Amino acid sequence: MATTQQEKESEFGEKLCTTQEKFRGRDRNINSSMNQQKRTAKMEKNGKKEIYKIGTWNVRGISGKKMELCGEFENSKLDMLVITETKKKGNGKMTIDNRYTLVWSGVHQDERARGGVGFLMKSEVEEKYLNKWEAINERIMVFEMSYGGMVKTIIGVYGPNEGDKKEEKDHFWNELTLVVEEARGTIYIAGDFNGRVGKRSNQQTRCIREHGEDVLNSNGKRFLEFCEIHGFIIGNTFFEHKDIQKYTREVKSKGERSIIDYILIEETNRNQIKDVRVYRRFEISSDHYLLVAKSKKKLNGKVSEMGAKKGRKEETIKYYKMRDKEVADQFRYEVDKKLLEKLTEDAYDDRSLKELW
Repeated sequence: MATTQQEKESEFGEKLCTTQEKFRGRDRNINSSMNQQKRTAKMEKNGKKEIYKIGTWNVRGISGKKMELCGEFENSKLDMLVITETKKKGNGKMTIDNRYTLVWSGVHQDERARGGVGFLMKSEVEEKYLNKWEAINERIMVFEMSYGGMVKTIIGVYGPNEGDKKEEKDHFWNELTLVVEEARGTIYIAGDFNGRVGKRSNQQTRCIREHGEDVLNSNGKRFLEFCEIHGFIIGNTFFEHKDIQKYTREVKSKGERSIIDYILIEETNRNQIKDVRVYRRFEISSDHYLLVAKSKKKLNGKVSEMGAKKGRKEETIKYYKMRDKEVADQFRYEVDKKLLEKLTEDAYDDRSLKELW
């Protein structure tokens, strides 16, 4: 059947409208992209950056991977990376490719290589903002920086395995507690804790939400206890993501996957964290994935001041120390001594110390 002139004109008109709409859509995308680029360029020109990105990655040994790691650091546009299980002995600082700075803390040179934590950053960040870095041991390291009059402390950790001895676990948590008590400013803790904390739906605690996994193990319970005592939240569990963006470790050949790498922040600074998730597209020959937290930074280079402290000046009741029998006995002695002084001072009838207690 022959196509009429009217039908041809109608068909041509439809094609023309479709083509015009495509061009308008392309123009909108181009304009949007250009506007975003202008906004970004303007912020950079004014020294402004809205998001600060902190990552943590268990690299299963850093030997022979430094350049590869720096490349993925650059590709992921991170500001700071906490590296765990570096298996690098001793402690120190080195420059890589004249652009990046690596600081690390590991076992003594005469010991078998194991554990190890480190920080990777651009050298200019270290030069401009570093206050200090401190190698505590092969499981804990501290990096303190300041900008815009604000202080930020990032603590990198590599926790004991589930099957390690109780004494080793106690030592780790005691050391971490001491480090937290001495830390200044806004505090982040990031690394491989080797603990599985479950999710909010199967336990009552303020430090986690419902976006975790179902499994809770012994290390996870100790981890949650630490967070409750010191007022930290586990950032991973506060943001809804697909499973592939939640699980931080996976051994596909065994069908194993778990969430054992975490990024924490104090509950008082909860609003600073905008997102925490796994990024799988970065590779470093490890069964762990890169975990990244996006943190809000106030314009003009200042961190949001909600809950941030220039120093930890407030007194806190460290009741967890009562687990130590020697500390508990000393506490009882001091209390009894104060009560006895009060009894003598005020000359309370004939009431005994036990009655006053």
